[in-house]
Amino acid sequence: MNSVILSTRRIYALIYRYFTLLLHSMPRLIETLYWPIINTMLLGFMNYYLLKQRGLSEMSFHTILGATLMLEFFIRCQFSFMLVFMEELYSRNLGQLYTSPLRGWEQLCAYVIAALLRTCAVIPAIILCNYLFGYNLLSLNEWLLPFVFNMLLAGITFGILIVCLLIRFGQSAEWFGWMFSWAFIPFMGVYYPISVLPEPLQILGHALPISVIFENLRTFASGGMVDVTAITQATIVNLIYLVAACAVFFWTLKGARVRGNLLNLNE
Repeated sequence: MNSVILSTRRIYALIYRYFTLLLHSMPRLIETLYWPIINTMLLGFMNYYLLKQRGLSEMSFHTILGATLMLEFFIRCQFSFMLVFMEELYSRNLGQLYTSPLRGWEQLCAYVIAALLRTCAVIPAIILCNYLFGYNLLSLNEWLLPFVFNMLLAGITFGILIVCLLIRFGQSAEWFGWMFSWAFIPFMGVYYPISVLPEPLQILGHALPISVIFENLRTFASGGMVDVTAITQATIVNLIYLVAACAVFFWTLKGARVRGNLLNLNE
């Protein structure tokens, strides 16, 4: 029981440190809210123009808005996970962090909780989308939770892999971290079905479980039935990817400790 209490305190300390930085820094706070809102407004107004002037159907309009908001859950979660670790690099705090009793799994738990809380910045974008364009994400009804859950799982998985890159290659890998998820987004079928991709790229698209979520989002918007089996399988694959990413994290962290690289990640 004492071990559990100490672990909880260490996890809380990391979360408290990060949110103290976030809430007491206006630029950080504005940046957190800015991107989900601006991306939703940009795609929303562009497609609203197509709806009014170019004959875009209302079903397609709502599908695009839903896909945009779902994508924000994935992107914000992944970037939030990365930024929590980047704060340690920016402040040159890794030496103190890794000489403390903090364990790897406690670090991961703290980062996951912090990333999920920071992803709540998507909520103002959801409210604004309802106000400006009349699209309510809650219209997904009982499918909202499994859809968002899979987006968050994928975001955490990508975030862990980016942190692994930062631990292995240091701060020089930061720019790759910003590009990492975007390199896969064209193959996720966010705004179009995977079938439009060339056949070799379709294999990559089908290997990404959240492509199933976007496909069923389009099916739901068109009044069709959501494929429960496909959603379940996508969730299982997402969980497998998450476990694999955690294994890579522990392996990378152990290797960095053996090589003595943890104090040189800022270089």
